[in-house]
Amino acid sequence: MTSFIPDAGLASIAQTVIDADSLYLAIGSGDGQTVTDTDLDNDTGETRVQATLTAVTTTTTNDSVQAVAELTMTAAALVTEVALFDAATGGNMVYYEDGLNAGEGYQVFADDVMTFTIKVLGGQY
Repeated sequence: MTSFIPDAGLASIAQTVIDADSLYLAIGSGDGQTVTDTDLDNDTGETRVQATLTAVTTTTTNDSVQAVAELTMTAAALVTEVALFDAATGGNMVYYEDGLNAGEGYQVFADDVMTFTIKVLGGQY
């Protein structure tokens, strides 16, 4: 039995996400979340910022969604995890990554600006 998403389907999935959802980036200082978790391990308390979403090419034309968000820190933190949510508060965590900077994290201070670029391949399932 063979199961796959055709190239045109990957582009359609990516465009559907871009058209339907606003995604918001949040940062934390924890790690170890799993697919059953619904939030960051240790949210830093910074206000979530809306990401700019675009379709980008990983393997086939427009098969991935790229989210870019810029966050200006209001306080010092060691940033080790990042997530995308479908709401500015609450909502569903739709992407999670920890181990930033090879597991060392990023020490940031008030007024530092962090820019995140996250690319999610539509065919990963």
